[in-house]
Amino acid sequence: MSTARQLHHSYEEYLRVLEISTVKLESLRAVLIISHREPRVTVVQRSGSGWVERDALAGRRVVVDDPALSFEVDELYRGVELDA
Repeated sequence: MSTARQLHHSYEEYLRVLEISTVKLESLRAVLIISHREPRVTVVQRSGSGWVERDALAGRRVVVDDPALSFEVDELYRGVELDA
């Protein structure tokens, strides 16, 4: 399952927490939250019976275990103009 959406500034943090805390799908293994304000990718990944969250910033590599995925944050944001 894959979902992408751009969040409005004032609701971004609220929706991040709400979306993750209300997910009930057993098949969902990981969620990537891509910031539109700074080069940052938040990985929220299932771990046992809970979730683990970690950020990857500019110059770092995003790694997801399941499904297997990895990429450079800088590669994702190359040529992108971010919101201030």
